[in-house]
Amino acid sequence: QLLDYIALDNGEISCQDKTIGDQDSSDLAELQIPSYIDGERVETLGDFSACTNVTSLYVPNSVTLMEQDCIAAMANLESLTVPFVGKKNYTSQADVTAKEGDYYMRATMNWWFGEDFTGAVSSYADMNYGGVYNDIMSYLPPNLETVNILFGCKIIADCAFYGEDRQCISEIVLPFGISYVGWMAFRERPISGTINISSVTKIGESAFYYVPMTTVYLGRGLYMIDIEAFNCCESLQTIHFDGTQAEWDNISFGSGWHNYVPNTCKIQLKDGTLLPITDY
Repeated sequence: QLLDYIALDNGEISCQDKTIGDQDSSDLAELQIPSYIDGERVETLGDFSACTNVTSLYVPNSVTLMEQDCIAAMANLESLTVPFVGKKNYTSQADVTAKEGDYYMRATMNWWFGEDFTGAVSSYADMNYGGVYNDIMSYLPPNLETVNILFGCKIIADCAFYGEDRQCISEIVLPFGISYVGWMAFRERPISGTINISSVTKIGESAFYYVPMTTVYLGRGLYMIDIEAFNCCESLQTIHFDGTQAEWDNISFGSGWHNYVPNTCKIQLKDGTLLPITDY
């Protein structure tokens, strides 16, 4: 196996050489990063620029840091399993802001795949935010279909899955324990079916803008649904809330949080009571 020839450098694993041992690095299609190599814990994912034909990548929970552009060369990626989204596994929204500032947390996929990889300019650049979309748009491998986030991730940061190719990533598997879904985190991802974010306490602005899901599960710990969080979710039919009407009514709702959601959509409480979304 190719990884048998890779030695760690202070816990960092990387693959920059075209030939390792008797193998061509570009021949590698499925790459599962081990948690340990020769008894040493793998903690950092470094430069894998030689692995250009990887279609499936698994990064274990032992990894606590993913270097900038670490998998930018994996343009053929179809399936990705990661322990967190962005540079490292942050534990709170405040932690993200304090440590990284605004820029990269507005574009967490940029950190892995590289900003403006295709050189394309989004039509959004001239819209309401005065060009800010040039900063947040990121390249995503066009064939990337599935992203699986391992248990232990706490934050889905701002614009985490927002990228230039809006047709890729049709399935995102989220673990229980996520507390915050950031601004435009899943914007325009073609995710259909059910999304379970029952551990989340805050849903950021435009977090699920134009996502074609039909069902959402929310938990009783939720205290805020921000502005336009579910804007243009035209397929949304049911929002399941694991609490009482009093707890639902106590949530802070941002303006337009369900703009263009069908009027037939219902909020289903824990006891089975159905509330019209138009009442909120």
